[in-house]
Amino acid sequence: GEDCLRWNPNTGIPDEKRGICRGPMVPHCQEFLAGAKSDMCKVCQTGYYLENDGQCYSKYRIIIVIVTILLLLVVGALGWWIVDMARRPQTNAEGLRKAMIFRESSKLHMPKEIGHNLHRWPLTTNLCSTLVAGPGMCLHFNFQAVFIVWPLLVALGWCLMAVTVDTDLFKLGTRSFGTPRENCHLISWGYETQQRLMWTKVSFCYWIYILSFIGFLLHSIRQLRIFQSEDYENKTMSDFAAFIHGLPKLKGDLHAEEDLKVVLEEATGQQLEGVSIGWEFHENEDLVQKALERELRQQDGIWTSDDKPPEAATGSQETELEDTSFRKRLLQLELSMFHEEDDRSDQDAEAEIMQFLKETTSSEQAVAVFETEEARDEAVAHAAEKGGISFQGGMLTLEKAHCEPDTVFWHNFGDTSLFMQVFRFIQGFGWILLALLVWTLAFYVPYAWSVYSFNYANGQEPGAIYSITFTMVVVAGNAIMYEVC
Repeated sequence: GEDCLRWNPNTGIPDEKRGICRGPMVPHCQEFLAGAKSDMCKVCQTGYYLENDGQCYSKYRIIIVIVTILLLLVVGALGWWIVDMARRPQTNAEGLRKAMIFRESSKLHMPKEIGHNLHRWPLTTNLCSTLVAGPGMCLHFNFQAVFIVWPLLVALGWCLMAVTVDTDLFKLGTRSFGTPRENCHLISWGYETQQRLMWTKVSFCYWIYILSFIGFLLHSIRQLRIFQSEDYENKTMSDFAAFIHGLPKLKGDLHAEEDLKVVLEEATGQQLEGVSIGWEFHENEDLVQKALERELRQQDGIWTSDDKPPEAATGSQETELEDTSFRKRLLQLELSMFHEEDDRSDQDAEAEIMQFLKETTSSEQAVAVFETEEARDEAVAHAAEKGGISFQGGMLTLEKAHCEPDTVFWHNFGDTSLFMQVFRFIQGFGWILLALLVWTLAFYVPYAWSVYSFNYANGQEPGAIYSITFTMVVVAGNAIMYEVC
């Protein structure tokens, strides 16, 4: 150590493994002791305190330990809860049987053959060319395939350039730093090599940009051709449907859909299967959803909260819950979390939804379903020739359905005026900016501060736990931003 101090007072620690004299290395240290012969700190960074052993420890260590323990307890409780629910005995075998049948029927199956049962698609199915769940799924997997193959080709192209031009292209940006002398040599070598090989990176980026632009244009054309080919070969609901625009505001107490169907049949000379109007119920979506769920329960014969449950089910449930009072309290907690009590009678609920249906108004859009695709095309062409179809003071226009009607979000129909469109655009943009501000202050700033404030002197590097913690903070923030956007 004395020999090291004689040559440099800042590197008084002999490192036998590296064969050099180095300075002290203490994580989160701001200032080291002058002429130190061991890893000891003089002044710690903000948020850390100095102990007698010369090391820096977090001031919030106890809080971090407590929060970690609480999180582990929460995760353990959730895991135990899931295991407990999986091990509970059946109390509604008939309901479970129907649920399993519904679950199985909801899975994707191969087209049914006469005299055979339904079979699920095998794992060897090529989703890039086989219509398993419509053309959208097929196009999506073609997109995924392109974004797997193209980056692989780019990486192979870079490797080929590095092998044929200079293998130092593999080393730039990958060599680790160490002592100040090693860092000085590394910076000098990196600067000289980077300048010498700059033409390769510029040329590579230039050609990759050009080829990517051309390739993505070709891929978009291919996607369009795939969709057109599949749409031509397969008959779906969109082939019989036409979107109606310009519908005047109609009240729910009128027979609007029947009247609209009659007017369209008289104006186009084509027979319709039916008409569905997009009603404005976005603000009352919960009310409509509850009414539909109540109707389904009544159709299935499932008792509701204001009905008396079957005696057999009650007795079975009480028998299973006699084991411990804790399980009863757990069941009550689950019901309070996942089941919303509805104390209204069927008559009150029916009266409420009927009152809403009478007062609700229609949007400017509707969907008309024709008997054949030819009838739909002729109706659209006839309406275009006449300049529209008059209906209750409004002029209706028809266009061929450009998407499947069963994919329409009916609850999103509403006011489509220019003012509301601009307002929703500003509102959505404002929420994104607010989320971005929260992400910056709550997630990225702590990460940037941790990286910026860390003392990299004498070849120090952040520990694994330190790096992983702040990296996961940024990952969580990014996931939140993806959800918001």
